[in-house]
Amino acid sequence: MIIESVDLFYVRMPEVLDIGDGSQDGLVFRVRAGGFEGFGEAVASPLTSLHKLS
Repeated sequence: MIIESVDLFYVRMPEVLDIGDGSQDGLVFRVRAGGFEGFGEAVASPLTSLHKLS
């Protein structure tokens, strides 16, 4: 099976607070391959991950 596409979605709360609990933003991804589609969540710093993938 060949991966056709990987799409990244940076999601965050409308107002990010200075509480540092790590639950205010995240990185969700969609992978498409062979007529199938799946979603997942990255367990990493979202903005750092986006920077490394671009």
